[in-house]
Amino acid sequence: MLAAPASALAHGADVDGVAGNYRSEIVDPGVDGLIWSFRGGDNLIEMTNDTGREVIVVGYQGEPYLRFVPGAGVFRNSESPATYLNDDRFGDVPIPADVSLSAPADVLAEWVRVTDGKSYSWHDHRAHWMSRTDPPAVVADRGSDHLVSNYEIPLQVAGSPVAAAGELRWLANVAWWPPVVALTVGLSAVVAAVAFTTRPTSDRWVPLARVATGIVLLVVAANIVRVIVDLDKYPTTSERLVIIITTAVTLGAIVALCTRSWRGHPGGFGALAVAALMVMLLYGGEASGDMTAPQLDTSLPDFALRWTIAASYTVVAPTMLAVGIGAWWYARTQRDVATTAQPAAAPHT
Repeated sequence: MLAAPASALAHGADVDGVAGNYRSEIVDPGVDGLIWSFRGGDNLIEMTNDTGREVIVVGYQGEPYLRFVPGAGVFRNSESPATYLNDDRFGDVPIPADVSLSAPADVLAEWVRVTDGKSYSWHDHRAHWMSRTDPPAVVADRGSDHLVSNYEIPLQVAGSPVAAAGELRWLANVAWWPPVVALTVGLSAVVAAVAFTTRPTSDRWVPLARVATGIVLLVVAANIVRVIVDLDKYPTTSERLVIIITTAVTLGAIVALCTRSWRGHPGGFGALAVAALMVMLLYGGEASGDMTAPQLDTSLPDFALRWTIAASYTVVAPTMLAVGIGAWWYARTQRDVATTAQPAAAPHT
């Protein structure tokens, strides 16, 4: 259960993949009232029909593939090869024997309703990069953006042929270090300042513990927001329930450890170290790749998610600084106690 949210939240992913370097966008919708969007950069294309007219998305052989009927929903043609090829990003799926890969444009359609709404998402192989290796231009220069291809998606709007035009681009990675350096230096400076300006009592160092614990709790709060906002990327209720339960368990354990560390006693600093390591491993380290990805599949602004991941990854720095200072204080206290407890030596005669 502890590992589950790490893989689910780390990638900023939809159900099929991660929003990475490829970005596809429709530059000409074909007709007013058609709304296009993408999930996962170039992974899933979604069309919403607000034209008030019937719209058909044409398949790869000119056959009818999807049918958007106002007030009735979206229907998919089970006789279209695209119905099966589009189930996988790379088209690596078996095709039923009775479905021809070269279906003619006038194939007899068998329509199956796929949604009652007016929006539908699918893998359209015209709109994303199909190879598992990058284009030669990208391989030669990964530090620059590249236009990979221009494409069209043929449509029929109320029986009239039109086409939506799009562009597929490869985006260079962004720098990972600005949020990491800023958070590490800034939060560590806060902890150091508290350590130098406050003094512990005989058995506790409350200000130091509470500042460090507060930093961990702020990062936990940011991750809670991250989970809630991005729940919509999971398509089924059962998947969302699993994410909610496993996240509640892990974050609950972290908060419990922070409650112990809040009191500032020596044992609490150990609990604080464990809490920070859990945050780093479950919500930072596993998602560190998203700090360099040029686009993220999230409903949050990209910068907000990057800084949340960076904070989750670097929270160990200010926390371990506080723990180290607390351990030094405790060891010194114990030496003082041992020295005080030693009996005075008898005078030499």
